[in-house]
Amino acid sequence: MMEGHDALASITMLRPHTTVALLSVTWMTGALSAQAQTPPNIVVIAAEGTGFPFEDPQFSKYPSLKRLRAVSRPFDAAFTTNPAWIGNAQTLLGGGAASSPRLVTSLKRRGYATLSVTPGNSGGFEHAIRAAPAELGARVLESLEAGRARPAFVFATMDLRNVTATGPPLPVNAPPLEVPAIALFDRGPLDPVRLPVTPPPRDATDRGTLAARRDAAFRSLDREVGSIVAGLEKRGAFLNTILIVVSSGPAPRPERAAPSRPDLLFEDWLRGLILVRMPGLESPGTPASTLALMSDLAPTVASLAGTTLPGSEGVDLTAALRDPTRKVRDRLMTSADREAPRVGRSVRSQRFRFTQWPDGSEELFDEQT
Repeated sequence: MMEGHDALASITMLRPHTTVALLSVTWMTGALSAQAQTPPNIVVIAAEGTGFPFEDPQFSKYPSLKRLRAVSRPFDAAFTTNPAWIGNAQTLLGGGAASSPRLVTSLKRRGYATLSVTPGNSGGFEHAIRAAPAELGARVLESLEAGRARPAFVFATMDLRNVTATGPPLPVNAPPLEVPAIALFDRGPLDPVRLPVTPPPRDATDRGTLAARRDAAFRSLDREVGSIVAGLEKRGAFLNTILIVVSSGPAPRPERAAPSRPDLLFEDWLRGLILVRMPGLESPGTPASTLALMSDLAPTVASLAGTTLPGSEGVDLTAALRDPTRKVRDRLMTSADREAPRVGRSVRSQRFRFTQWPDGSEELFDEQT
């Protein structure tokens, strides 16, 4: 375990020849030649419990995230194959044994220093720093220092699933959403009841409190991303760095409320967001048209580092990074084992989503209407 110390004092140890203002115009010019000469630093921030920000997909209320999105390739249609989001960190790292995730092993062979910043233990990395959400920015800067002369891969996680609201309940104008009964309760094979129900909390104050909690989670993420950006920008350490923010679920909308089941097949339960900021990005801020899975991140990071990821369940998204209109994946499926007679499935294309609930209920959605 690496001992923590003042990140802002130690950041000067970073390689000086890879420096530039993070959010300046130099992000867009002259970076490709530098990338070809030196393997890039790669920082991945995985924010658990934020999901896709349906209420504010442009991050208009969160200045650091808004600025980052404007210079990134957003993957707005990024999904999980497991609605419970079990083992999400291992999925992002390419799977494999917990003691040696595939992506970490591949990057070590490429010559990377591998470092983790996490609330708990993290195996397979050369250095690991424990950090609470409010410490994440400073600890990411510290962990980059540990790489010294080598390019660094930093994997940082924030657990924002149970953030306490810091302000009063927020107004939620949309009416509560109704869902099939099977969405909340497994039913026996002979039970014909499939009436729609409105999941709790129905009370306006409860829904407002849930909205305030979501807002507090995003403000926490915004603050730590801003801290990383400001620290690296001030000391000029980002010319050759790729910054990736993964917003993963489950994080339902306040009007959906927060059912206790961990295996729901709602759009807002399955969907996350991936932002990739990299040197030389064309058409920054333009969302990728392709569908993506969380398992696609690991082979994509490996490719950006100049290596491959054998045995990956995901696909390399770098073609969509170069051209946002490129569709690398046309369809995907999520499934959930339920106590009901059949497994629930959610299958989607670019436009349509078909959900089959375990009781036989079926739903077809046009996501463009």
